[in-house]
Amino acid sequence: MWQRAEIVEVMSLLEQGMNSLHPEHRTAIAKSLIPPRWIPVADCPGESVVAVADIHGKLLYWSDVEGGWELDELGPDGSIQSRGCSQFELRHVTHQAFGVPSAA
Repeated sequence: MWQRAEIVEVMSLLEQGMNSLHPEHRTAIAKSLIPPRWIPVADCPGESVVAVADIHGKLLYWSDVEGGWELDELGPDGSIQSRGCSQFELRHVTHQAFGVPSAA
């Protein structure tokens, strides 16, 4: 049975994911971190996600329903419009947001 992830669990997942990132991406994420907070999902009343970073004006959040990281804009009502369903690992999102790290 599905249970909503707690902030402490999401932060643990973030730490695990950051440990596996390229150093450039790890630094970029670290600079983008925000205090974790619940964000409502507009098309799923009563559901919310945990946002942990603001990357170029988009929120990085953990989707506990899908079991993955997503990046989405915050709507004018303070919610994300629709929960992503891509089940991305953190490294997938950092490549989308920051590109391929340098070879150095």
